[in-house]
Amino acid sequence: MDWQLVTGISSIVIACSALGISIWQATLSRTHNKISCRPHLTTWEHGGTTEIDFAVDLMNNGIGPAVFTSFKIMVDGYAQSGEGVEPMEKALNILFRNYNYKFYTAHFGPSYSMASKENQRLIAIKFHGESFPSKNEIDHAMKRAKVEILYKSFYDEEFELIVTKDKSNNPLKGDGDKAAAL
Repeated sequence: MDWQLVTGISSIVIACSALGISIWQATLSRTHNKISCRPHLTTWEHGGTTEIDFAVDLMNNGIGPAVFTSFKIMVDGYAQSGEGVEPMEKALNILFRNYNYKFYTAHFGPSYSMASKENQRLIAIKFHGESFPSKNEIDHAMKRAKVEILYKSFYDEEFELIVTKDKSNNPLKGDGDKAAAL
């Protein structure tokens, strides 16, 4: 066997191996980069000791920004329409129509980008007057209401946060499932 032929074949094998390892390393690096800038939205509820005030905060406790693509407020399965804070105001009127209250709410429009570790007050309600809802009534109202946020990472991985009393943060089908499995 000719040494030039052996050297040539060896060079081709080494070059192909190096190319394969480089492609594999690039794939691992991209997967790591996706995971290292993944957002994760969640909520935190606050209640007063006198049961006359209540608040829900929205926070991104992931390690990347969340870009909102959709923000819906629903009561009893029906989406509340309107501009700005109108949907939240309509939802509160349905849920607490028998009570007097003041509220503060935030509006998150499409393409809003929530930074990592950012915290925003979604809703704060302070009841006043002669009658106040009980903790059970507030819990029942929370079960009737639903906030649905669709958002994505900068790598276009799509996620959803469904805020009800019983649901949590879920990735949508797609690349998010692969990265979550790692």
